[in-house]
Amino acid sequence: MDKNIFFEYEFERTGFNTIVNPENSPLKYISSGTLTLINDSNVVNTKQEEMGLFCIKGNATVEIETKCKAIAKYDGLFISPNSKVKVTSNNEVQLVWFSTPSNIVSIPKVLYFDDIKRDQDTYMIAGERENSTKREVHQIISKKVNASRLLAGITIGDSGNWTSWPPHEHGDKREELYIFFDMPYPQFGIQMVYSKDITNPEVCKTVLNGSAVAIPSGFHPNVAGPNTKLSYIFIMASLNESEDRNFSKVNFDKRFRGGK
Repeated sequence: MDKNIFFEYEFERTGFNTIVNPENSPLKYISSGTLTLINDSNVVNTKQEEMGLFCIKGNATVEIETKCKAIAKYDGLFISPNSKVKVTSNNEVQLVWFSTPSNIVSIPKVLYFDDIKRDQDTYMIAGERENSTKREVHQIISKKVNASRLLAGITIGDSGNWTSWPPHEHGDKREELYIFFDMPYPQFGIQMVYSKDITNPEVCKTVLNGSAVAIPSGFHPNVAGPNTKLSYIFIMASLNESEDRNFSKVNFDKRFRGGK
C-alpha cells in the first residue's frame, strides 16, 4: 500500500468537495467527497461517471429531469453518467457523494431508507449479540440498481460490537471505501486491514467521526469502542465493469469462519 489509505471528511465544510480519488489513494475507480449546503443549492454534473449520494444530516429537495423529490437522513440517490441533479436545502444538509467511471445509462433513482429497511433483499441484521458482532446492514445501491460498478450502503453496529465480521476480503473482485459518521467525539473505533495474519496487521488505526479508510484489498474487520456504535458508509466498486456486483462474493478468513 504505497499511497495513503486514511482520509478525513469535514462534513461541515460547505460546497462540493472531493476528498478521495484514484490520484491520491490506492483505489482504481472510486472517487468520493462531501456536499454540504446551508440555505443554498448546488448543481452536480456526473460527467462520465455514475454517482451515488447519501444524506447523513438534514433534508433537501433534489431535482432530476424536471422531477423534484424530497430526501432526508439516510436516503440515497443514484445518477447515471452525463446527468445533472440540483440539490436545494432550506436548512443545513450534509451529503456524501461517490462515483466511478461507467458506460451504462440508466434511470436516476431516489432510494428511500424506509423502503430499504422493508425489503429483506436489501436489509439484514447480521452477527449475534452473544459474540458482540451484531449490526444492521442496509444495501442502498444494491444489485437492484442498474449500475456498472457501484454497490453501496450503510452499516450500523451495536454498541461496542465488531462489524465486517467474520474477516473477509474481495480484492480480486471489488475495492472498497469506508466513511465513518454519526460518531460524535469521543466515540471511536478501531479499523484493521491485514493480508495474512490478524496478529500482525498492515493497518490498525483509530477511526473517528469523519474518518475514511480506502481498502483496495485485504481482510478489514473493525470494532467499536465502549458506548460507541460504529456507523459507516461502505462503497464498493467492481473491478470488472458490470460483473461481480454481488455483496456475498467474498473470501473469508477460514480461521474465523465460525463467527457471524
